Amino acid sequence: MQVAGLQEPIFQKQGIFTVTFPRPKDEKRKMSEKMSEKSSEKTLQLIKENKFITTEELANKVGITTRGIEKHLKKLKDDNFIIRVGPDKGGYWLVLNKKDK
Repeated sequence: MQVAGLQEPIFQKQGIFTVTFPRPKDEKRKMSEKMSEKSSEKTLQLIKENKFITTEELANKVGITTRGIEKHLKKLKDDNFIIRVGPDKGGYWLVLNKKDK
């Protein structure tokens, strides 16, 4: 571990024996960003498939909370990938093409 420049593992015995291998903080952030990017891509794909899809349906299909979906939707709107047409109930999502931006 030292040769690789990694933190030492943490050994614990509380009922069962466990070994924890801490990851460097940058790696955790990169991993989180990749997971977030994949969730955003999946969200966008689901909207392309069904423009009337609800936040709850997106959350169930992507496998994250509705709050997480709301964050992805906000980012997709801020980055001009989608816009909301009409009200929350009865409206739909419009996916913008690159030429629409």
